[in-house]
Amino acid sequence: MYRVASKLASSISSASASKKRVCSRFICNRNYVAKDINFGVRAQAAMLEGVSEVSEAVKIAMGLGPKGHNVIVEKSMGNPKVTKDGVTVVESIKLKDKDKNAGANMVKQVASAPNKVAGDGTTYANVLTQAILTEGCKSIADMRTGINMAVEAVISDLKRRARMISTLEEITQELQNPLILIYGKEISTFISIAYMFDLVKKESREVLVVAEDVEGDALNFLFLCKNLGVSKQVCAVKAPSLGENRRASLEDLAILTGGEVIYEYPERGNVKIEMFGTAKKVIVSVDDTIIIHGGGDKKLIEERCEQLRTAMEKSDTMFERERAQERLSKLSDAIVLKVGGASKAEVGERKDMVEDALNATRAAAEEGIVPGGGVGLLYATKALENLQTQNNNQNQGIQNFQNAITATALTIASKAGFEGSLINKLLEQDDYNLGIDAAIGEFVDMKKTGIIEPVKVIRTALVEAASVTLPPTTTEAAAVPGA
Repeated sequence: MYRVASKLASSISSASASKKRVCSRFICNRNYVAKDINFGVRAQAAMLEGVSEVSEAVKIAMGLGPKGHNVIVEKSMGNPKVTKDGVTVVESIKLKDKDKNAGANMVKQVASAPNKVAGDGTTYANVLTQAILTEGCKSIADMRTGINMAVEAVISDLKRRARMISTLEEITQELQNPLILIYGKEISTFISIAYMFDLVKKESREVLVVAEDVEGDALNFLFLCKNLGVSKQVCAVKAPSLGENRRASLEDLAILTGGEVIYEYPERGNVKIEMFGTAKKVIVSVDDTIIIHGGGDKKLIEERCEQLRTAMEKSDTMFERERAQERLSKLSDAIVLKVGGASKAEVGERKDMVEDALNATRAAAEEGIVPGGGVGLLYATKALENLQTQNNNQNQGIQNFQNAITATALTIASKAGFEGSLINKLLEQDDYNLGIDAAIGEFVDMKKTGIIEPVKVIRTALVEAASVTLPPTTTEAAAVPGA
């Protein structure tokens, strides 16, 4: 212990002000801020507590499954934010205890990497980080080589089992003669759209939902409507533009399709089929939603077009003329809704579930897909059973990693009310597509049900979680800002 401190003092005195000195199991940033130094088990325990506190907060939101709960994030300015997004939760946390905060900052590092590379996987990476670190600290000396071997084996197995999506057309959805539900606000609770879907069930038609945003219970409700046969197909897309431009675009869409823009959630007795718009066809792709041959009144559409032509002539600015021209062109035969972030600020602040889904489809096109809900990762543990090692230490590292990567499936299963023992029964079935649909609490064919995950998302989460958890499990000292 004292030799480490001695080396530290020596290295600090000889290091230049612009460089970092790495000493055996100790990393120190050269600066002029006083540091408190913790050694051995105390350093590991503090870091592990910080990792666990942040990871438990992420698990509450738990974007891995449909049974997650909202987390309220207090902002320094403005109203609190209610979210289920893992990266938003992680980035908002700063622990008072500086030792624990060092561990929390490692989780932030994990959260950012998968989101930047694959556009998703933040929650995946956090659950894996906590599990690997917890297991690794039990047997520090036995872990490093075994975990690296296990990561390579699991990734190879995932790639071998992945079903490739060769073109974006394969993930494009077409709705034939759909009902179109247009909301001028965010939809977050199932009751806000449940009454509308009473009519959908009677009509037995496909549905497109256009809203400022669709998240939480409302998104889960739409998923259930599709799986339970309430509608043959359900798609939800984000409304285009911002502010008054968004409102005007939605009004244009309502005229084009013959529906209404709903600004207040209707009561059961006030719901009418006339509120829905219609179209001959809707094509939903990764970047666009194209509505073809809307069912609106031709006379009303022409009147709207004439209003826009007049607005173009009377516009005082180029921006106003361009906006009117864009709206006019969309009202001719089809209207294109740009989905995803409508501005850089919005993309930076909100990585919501809809945007995650779009990023996931892009990742799926690159490296393929496997069954979701942690099932693909769970079955990949079989690749570790016959992995050849050189000694017992490597075996221990592989076993720790195998225990850790079941954490995703276990967490989702527990949220759905299943016991952990059922995970072992899944492995005994030897059906690669069999998994737990947490939304309905049943075993289903994950691919047929549409519960899938991109290999790129899982791979990025695995590599990042393993890389960031290896150093702290072999840490014997930590330097943190002094009081």
